Amino acid sequence: MTSPHDNYFRCDSCGDTIPSPDDGMIEWISDPVSYKEYDFRIIHNKQQCSKHKHTLGLCDNYISLFLSHNGLAYLLSKLDVGSILAPSHQYGTCHIEDMRSFTEIFRRLTLPNYEISRQYHQKAINDGLFIEANEVTPYTSVMISKIIEKYHT
Repeated sequence: MTSPHDNYFRCDSCGDTIPSPDDGMIEWISDPVSYKEYDFRIIHNKQQCSKHKHTLGLCDNYISLFLSHNGLAYLLSKLDVGSILAPSHQYGTCHIEDMRSFTEIFRRLTLPNYEISRQYHQKAINDGLFIEANEVTPYTSVMISKIIEKYHT
């Protein structure tokens, strides 16, 4: 197995491979009024792949930033700024409105080989591979390896 840092990424706009973390971006929208954040996506660092290039509140940064320890701290701070800045939770610290796209990005960045296996999820569902799965099973290294071995030829 490779580390998540060795994974290639697939662009959510054009579907092509992003050969290195420096060639890709994470983009999302941060609503300037509500501060809610949503529609997290991995794209090439080219304007034509940005779904939101003309959208107020567009945020983006290189994939390579998110693959570092600082990137993990950044992503976790989106869920909760922590007890240092908000000791009493008085600020409602989670601004993620679209938790599904956020957690999918988090998995793609942190789970080894998840980016490869995710393209086969529908086949695995159709074949009943997840029939007895709980909420964790599809994302374990054992299942990710099983999916890759079965479908990635």
